[in-house]
Amino acid sequence: MKNNGNKLWENSYEKFQNVCSPLRNRSLFEWLSNAYQFLYLSSVDKQYIPTLVDLKTSLCIIDVAIDDACDNAEMIKKMGGEEFTYGILGLAYNIDKLMNDRHQRDFKISNEYGAEYYSVLHDIMENTISTLKTLPRFNEFKHEFIMAMRRVCHSMEFSYLINKGESVYPSSHIVENRSASTMVTVHSLLDLMASPTVNKKDIGKMIPLFHMADTVAMLGNTLNTWPREILEKDYSSPVLALALEKGLVGFDEFYNSKPEEIEKKLSPLSDIIEELIDAKLNEMRSHISNNNIQSFDAIKYVENYLKIKEAFKNRERYWEKPCIA
Repeated sequence: MKNNGNKLWENSYEKFQNVCSPLRNRSLFEWLSNAYQFLYLSSVDKQYIPTLVDLKTSLCIIDVAIDDACDNAEMIKKMGGEEFTYGILGLAYNIDKLMNDRHQRDFKISNEYGAEYYSVLHDIMENTISTLKTLPRFNEFKHEFIMAMRRVCHSMEFSYLINKGESVYPSSHIVENRSASTMVTVHSLLDLMASPTVNKKDIGKMIPLFHMADTVAMLGNTLNTWPREILEKDYSSPVLALALEKGLVGFDEFYNSKPEEIEKKLSPLSDIIEELIDAKLNEMRSHISNNNIQSFDAIKYVENYLKIKEAFKNRERYWEKPCIA
């Protein structure tokens, strides 16, 4: 199946913009769509690249929808609190039921805003899954995909519990539990579904590498988004967690200080995040040297995430742009 446009993700965003946080600008997803033009495994059949770009961007809209339901305090309050958060988590966690047309659309969220958000996400997920099923090796890797989606949900739930409790966790624990949030493993499994020559017996060597790339992408994204996370009071951000751990700020300052004042205090921490990224990239290289992954060019895979680190650093603050369609 060839896809010569971006109709899936654009349709997904058209629905999502009616319910999403104003911080979630269309330019974010345009940037991601452009990044996915080169973020794919070397084993992918090139005719599927447009479809994969479209799918990955639509999945990112789903990812953002779950993320905001778990760590955007103002949105959670508006949408109905814990009932809303766990309704959204349940929808995503049970993606296997959506795949098999067994999911109940009529889940009841009593808050009208939360109910609309749930309905929109349900529609986006249904449409995305329909396209996902067209990939030639979907059935071979669908169970790994479901497991990867559940890792994303666990990551988001962890974020929700941290923000709800306002507890200081070691930043290393935050990184470990939040790494799946950028969906790299999910996206890499999509690539496998479009790779005719990949040997599935290599999956045990590939998944650990994908998980390491998850961490690189999550930390790289953090280099760009942590000022926004000050606005959202998202304490599961590695930068905010590091600042709390080191005593640079306290929880009360996120309520009583100006965001720009907090940002000034936290700006030196970006160097520590970069060091963590470089360490994880070296871990990926070590994994490759110790494992014979023949199904795709694993070195190129690492190089792609070295590029994305720089791209994240240089990305504009999309949340400061006017939120237009």
